[in-house]
Amino acid sequence: MADPSYMTVIEQLFVELNTVLNSYVFHGYTALAGYLKYPLGIAMTLYIALLGISITQGWVKLSMGNLTKSALKLALIYLAAMNWSWFSQNIVALINHASGQLGDVLIDATPMPLPHFAGEGLNGAMQSVLIEFTEIG
Repeated sequence: MADPSYMTVIEQLFVELNTVLNSYVFHGYTALAGYLKYPLGIAMTLYIALLGISITQGWVKLSMGNLTKSALKLALIYLAAMNWSWFSQNIVALINHASGQLGDVLIDATPMPLPHFAGEGLNGAMQSVLIEFTEIG
């Protein structure tokens, strides 16, 4: 990491923070998912089996279509929960990319120009606000 200067301190801080947090969350969640993989799979299997038996015996007033929908919902939840790398690459990246684009659009829509726009996205916007704020005072 290069030495942070006044003009890049926020941007460098958030780049490093994102790197550390992404690694921490990814490895921590992967370890947790490893422990919960089989108990969660067994619980879901029991739920589907008991719900199917309840429907066929008439104990529950649901149709087999509801059982199919429940099984598919549980399968998608299990896929997302137990395969964090897939979920992280697709869904979390989509959310991060969308928020960055939203930040860029909001910065471009400001009525006054930012003379010291540093970087891009929300990190660059926060760096610019810091520069402008410290020049006022």
